Amino acid sequence: MNDAALSIKQALISLGGVGTLNKIYDRCPQYSDSYIRQQIQAHSHETKTHLRFPDYEDVFFSVEGLGKGIWGLKNYLVPDEIIQPSSSNSVAEPERQLTTHDRIVRDTVLVREIKKLVDYKCQLCDLKIPLPNGGFYIEGHHIKPLGRPYNGPDKKENILILCPNCHTKCDYKLIELSLETIKNNKQKVSQEYIDFHNCTYKVRII
Repeated sequence: MNDAALSIKQALISLGGVGTLNKIYDRCPQYSDSYIRQQIQAHSHETKTHLRFPDYEDVFFSVEGLGKGIWGLKNYLVPDEIIQPSSSNSVAEPERQLTTHDRIVRDTVLVREIKKLVDYKCQLCDLKIPLPNGGFYIEGHHIKPLGRPYNGPDKKENILILCPNCHTKCDYKLIELSLETIKNNKQKVSQEYIDFHNCTYKVRII
């Protein structure tokens, strides 16, 4: 990854993993707007520009589809700020500790279609997260993961649309799934993948 792509990556990290082009421009003033767009496209397998740079790493993805001007960072390490309570009764600034955990966000064409189908609402808690540009932020979750060792399919019956909170709960085995609890199940999630989640992950309800 070249210096420009690294700067864009750092800009997206500072924006929480997702940002508009204008916000990325603001955080990378050393590069022209057109060069930033070229570097994003060259490092995203979703664009034709990437074909001219076959050795470039696939780093960025289009959050709402090409042309919308909103880009996300793949394999983003999400920072969770944990506030430690102070032992004093004073109003001094509490101590803070930063932790990170791995989250892989895959936004396939099919995921984007289902997001639109369910009106960008979480299918477990019904949350809808507005963005400054008038769009909405929501994530696609493959119930049987795409990567090894499971090699789940990228098909609508294997996909849930979730807010980041519910996505984390599914990834970290914190909730059991059932067809009855899936809201607005227009993609017709399959019981096969629900059973996989509940059996393979040996989930516990908290």
